[in-house]
Parts: sequence; C-alpha cells; structure tokens
Amino acid sequence: MSAGDIRDKVKIISLAPEANKPSYRFETCKQMCDSAADQGLWLFDPVDKRWYTPMEYLKHYEFCRLPYDQFKRVQLASPWKGILVGRQRIKILQEKLDALMQKVFDAYDLK
Repeated sequence: MSAGDIRDKVKIISLAPEANKPSYRFETCKQMCDSAADQGLWLFDPVDKRWYTPMEYLKHYEFCRLPYDQFKRVQLASPWKGILVGRQRIKILQEKLDALMQKVFDAYDLK
C-alpha cells in the first residue's frame, strides 16, 4: 500500500465523529471500546505511546486491573493516521542520520 493510498484512507476515516476525541466523555472503558469498534477506530495511549485495538485495550485494562479512570487518557483515533505519523517520524530521523553520516564522512575525508 502506497503513502497516497494511506492518506486517502486517513481522510475518510478521520471524518468519524469520535476520531481524535478525548475519552473522558465515556463513563466506562467498555463503552469507550464499543464506540471505537463501531467506528473502526483504535485506541492510542499518549503516555505509553502504544496503539490498541478496542478489544485488545479492553482485555489489557481488565487484565492489568488499571485504576478506574486510567482509560480516560486514551484517545480514539484512526490507526491509518498512526501509520502516517510513524512514517513521517521515520523520514525525519533518516534525514538526521544521513546528515550526521555525511558530516562524519566529510570530517574524516571518507568517501
């Protein structure tokens, strides 16, 4: 799948009404996970920087016996958006690495 295909999917999916909304609106973790599943969204934990499918997060939440309101920090978002952001970060890091390598090669007159 090309970056263009991914961008097209993000445009469509990010129009979902719950996308990128904070989860504090939900009273229970199950309610939040059900809403995400109904809309094809996933859950992103900005503290842990991890993505979860709705069912995966619900199991994680119940298994780990997380504090009642810990699910409120989680964001509902399109997993396609997460892929795009990840690819952009990799590109930026690759550019920085390439610049550093060129600087080292120039400093030691390597070719």
